[in-house]
Amino acid sequence: MKLKSHPAVIALASVIALGALVLVLGVMALTTGAGLVQQGFNDTESQEVFAWADSCMEQALRDIRTDGLSYADTDYDVASLNNPLITLRCSTTVIAAADPMTVQLHAHKGLSLPVKYNVCAEFVVSDVVTIESYISDWSYTDCP
Repeated sequence: MKLKSHPAVIALASVIALGALVLVLGVMALTTGAGLVQQGFNDTESQEVFAWADSCMEQALRDIRTDGLSYADTDYDVASLNNPLITLRCSTTVIAAADPMTVQLHAHKGLSLPVKYNVCAEFVVSDVVTIESYISDWSYTDCP
């Protein structure tokens, strides 16, 4: 059988090849777009947890100013701005209850473990026994 004598077979083969190419390109575009959407979602979630960690550190400093050296480990909870059904939790742990006081902080989204978005830091509060206490040093640490 000669292909020149069957133009319908050539046309059908061309349509199938072109359709397969369009299908492959469509799937590639779809998966790339889904990946970009997920990356944007991850960035938003991470920014929310970083903002919550910063707020938590400020709240802990206010509590330390009030409680002084008697400040103890504390959990702070707030509803997520993106989804009010999800809780943002921040836990502080006093490492050195002296002046200056060293406090570890673990902020994360959701109450069930393991958590996907979390921030851990350690900060030092100087002049704990006065109302003028301030964060004199802080750094990010590895989360447990």
